[in-house]
Amino acid sequence: MLLGLGGVERSKIHSEETGKFLTRIQPDYAGALSVIIVPGTPLAEEVKKGTFKVPDPYMLLEELSNMISNIDADHMYFASNHASNYLPVKGWLLRKKKRC
Repeated sequence: MLLGLGGVERSKIHSEETGKFLTRIQPDYAGALSVIIVPGTPLAEEVKKGTFKVPDPYMLLEELSNMISNIDADHMYFASNHASNYLPVKGWLLRKKKRC
């Protein structure tokens, strides 16, 4: 998954829906990277025009937290420890248990 791909405007919905999607497909492994604007790409042109605004590092951390909060996994290894991320996170996500 790409943190920040929804831009500032769709940051929250992007992270929520990504977490819900991962719950539906239940992969063994999920990895998150942060979007990086590469000069000469269509996304770089959108940034230049002002039609896409990249979330700041704090928003990307909120996205990561929100995404993980929306995952209900049987047994999924989740990692966001790529150099593009601001906080390295990795570990097993297990199904949330109801508390009595």
